[in-house]
Amino acid sequence: MPNAIIERDHLSFHRGVENLKAEVVVLEDGLADLEQQNLRSFPLVRKLGHLFGFGVAGKLEWARFKLNFKQEELARFRVQEIPGVRATGPAGETTRQKMARMIAENPAELEPHLRRVYQSMIDAGK
Repeated sequence: MPNAIIERDHLSFHRGVENLKAEVVVLEDGLADLEQQNLRSFPLVRKLGHLFGFGVAGKLEWARFKLNFKQEELARFRVQEIPGVRATGPAGETTRQKMARMIAENPAELEPHLRRVYQSMIDAGK
């Protein structure tokens, strides 16, 4: 019985990794499409959209954030696949430290979204 549970968990883990890989591919394609649309728009519209977070430029920033988030999540899963290696951030970074780093690295418009995502992980004790 315990072997069946371990095998089920192992298969579930690999399905999760495959789903993440598929999500990353979709997000990369979507980001490429948004970048093309952004390049075709007028320079003034691009600049205003970037400053105020609307239109294609606003969607572009959010797509970059989601792609970066999913890529990091996939990297954590890949590290877990290696026996004996514990998944941590750069130099043992805590979730609270990662939240602060992501807020600093991303546009200010994304701060509420970042806080919501990371605060739920902090509250869950991850």
